[in-house]
Amino acid sequence: MAVTRVPLSRAELERFSFLDDVDRGLVETKRRDHNKLGFSLQLVTASNCRSCGQGSCSAGSAGLTW
Repeated sequence: MAVTRVPLSRAELERFSFLDDVDRGLVETKRRDHNKLGFSLQLVTASNCRSCGQGSCSAGSAGLTW
């Protein structure tokens, strides 16, 4: 598993954790605030793994397409 640099600046964090209108719509379907937070974190993590390329995420491509 490759270790990458953790983004530190606000601009980098905003770039990596951006949710568009479709993503926010999916988050809003969750029942409670803690469910919304957990789902949005999973959504951001999965999208960042896909953008890094195959092999850089421990879930693998099969886990991301599931």
